[in-house]
Amino acid sequence: MLTPSLRGPVPQAVLTIGNESHLEALAGSRQRVIVKLESSMHRYGRQSALAHQALDSDLEVLGIAIHLPLTQADDDRVAEVSALISDVPTSIPVWLSHIDPALISRLPDSHSYLLRVGTELWHGDRNALHLSTDVLDVRKVVAGQLAGYRQSEVATDGYLVMVGAGTAHGVQPLIDGRSPFHFNHARVQMFEPPHMHTTMLFFPSNVELPTIGDRLDLQRPLTQTLVDEVIWN
Repeated sequence: MLTPSLRGPVPQAVLTIGNESHLEALAGSRQRVIVKLESSMHRYGRQSALAHQALDSDLEVLGIAIHLPLTQADDDRVAEVSALISDVPTSIPVWLSHIDPALISRLPDSHSYLLRVGTELWHGDRNALHLSTDVLDVRKVVAGQLAGYRQSEVATDGYLVMVGAGTAHGVQPLIDGRSPFHFNHARVQMFEPPHMHTTMLFFPSNVELPTIGDRLDLQRPLTQTLVDEVIWN
């Protein structure tokens, strides 16, 4: 579990400790844990004393974790990690996030290092993973007709296309307000904002129309999207 919590021991899991309260919640157990050290991001973690406290509490410390900011020069990353682990027992592996693998050779050789790959998986090669949604229904509409939750007026003759992705999946308009949906490499207009498990899209009469069962591409951060199905090709 990457995020610290105040829940008690979970024997089959590896829990994360970010402060003394998380440590106290596991008192008296042999819980396997990762201890967060506070980086310059100042989100979770404490100084290296927290790792020593975890060891003294008879917890099974599998490693310490350092979560670096996304925007930081390489020299600053090396300096920060080196300083944070200076008082950490050399027997404890160091888990690192947001650091180039090429920088590992510049870190103190007193410790072993492991890289968390989540960032590379979700923000890395977009050719490896992509989002799409299926067309559930297609309905012809005419100019002036009212439709949707908000009874919006249809501007021109065309088609409403319902796709199986909505707010329940984390789907929202892009930051600039544009639609995140594409068909045949062209952006598709949303008739109204996504709602629950469906988004209503609008296709004018003069463009190629998808059919039920077709898939549309979806432009969303993978870290902010809940998918219904993972398809491996």
